[in-house]
Amino acid sequence: MAFGKKVLIVEDYEDIRLSLCKLFELEGFDVVQAVDGRQAIEAAERERPDCILMDLSLPVMSGVEAVRKIRANAKLKSVPIVAVSAHDAQYYFRDVIESGCTSYLLKPIDYDALLAMVREFFSNDR
Repeated sequence: MAFGKKVLIVEDYEDIRLSLCKLFELEGFDVVQAVDGRQAIEAAERERPDCILMDLSLPVMSGVEAVRKIRANAKLKSVPIVAVSAHDAQYYFRDVIESGCTSYLLKPIDYDALLAMVREFFSNDR
């Protein structure tokens, strides 16, 4: 199902980023990486991913601010963006959703739940 689908993984912690990359590569996704908010915007505009996984606590520019800037690009308005964060959703949920994120997943990451969420974004593409 993931054949030809591209996911942008934005995470500043290398171990987490690399494990997410491996997970999605094994599922057949093309993977693009970014380590900060500014790189996320540049990669999203250059690569046009089908889905973005966005950490919220990033150097250079926060994930929330990066999402706002990505959503300002008309070509990226409909790309699903999953906020992946260790921050308690109760305090950040409104800001995250208002910034343009499609959903929110709390760390530590439940990889099965994350894959199911991303697969659901593409379930109508068959």
